[in-house]
Amino acid sequence: MLADKFRLFVYEKNRVEAFSDGVLAIVITLLVLEIKVPRTGEMHTMREVFDALYAQRGEFAGWLISFLMVGLAWVQHHNLLHMTRKFDLAMLWINLLFLGSVCLIPFTSGLVGENPYNPAVMTIFGLELTVSTLLMCWLYRYVARHYLKPTYDPVKVRRNVKLSFVLAPLTYLIATFSAWIHIGIAYALFVLIPIVFIFPLDVEKTSDRAVPADYPDIE
Repeated sequence: MLADKFRLFVYEKNRVEAFSDGVLAIVITLLVLEIKVPRTGEMHTMREVFDALYAQRGEFAGWLISFLMVGLAWVQHHNLLHMTRKFDLAMLWINLLFLGSVCLIPFTSGLVGENPYNPAVMTIFGLELTVSTLLMCWLYRYVARHYLKPTYDPVKVRRNVKLSFVLAPLTYLIATFSAWIHIGIAYALFVLIPIVFIFPLDVEKTSDRAVPADYPDIE
């Protein structure tokens, strides 16, 4: 089968972690570039400066939400890579697709900054985040099936995988389409999501247990 062929190519995860951290670091840095510096040359009072900054509140809101989302993605991705013993070729491609989706966040964040009250723009932004979440859930499922460390309970992890495929995308979709009810609700929900998912679903039994080199795959 094609899936079995992908699993013939197995790699250490150090380079994957370094590459992924680098991409996420660049993305989270690019977000601030979407906030344009106001022209203050002809402004002579603090009131004028604050008014100029207030006029860019949409850009600041887009930055805040995107920063929290990329930060949440990094935390969850970091924990996920900690759970796995190694990477195979399929995981490399899934991870690459996930990173590709995250790279679009500065663009969609810029759209929100330019159109902060447009529900259609917020929908594009939310759907992009939903796709990123689904790709991470896919990687999560693959790790749980094939390369989960023995320091995690496979039964609980598989249950959490199923929960994540439902809960995470559904939460993003609710936040996304609430923009058509009231844009303020969407902003509030997008800020709330990182708080809800601040802790990973899975807890390691111990951090210093050795992982056997010949530990079997979990089918």
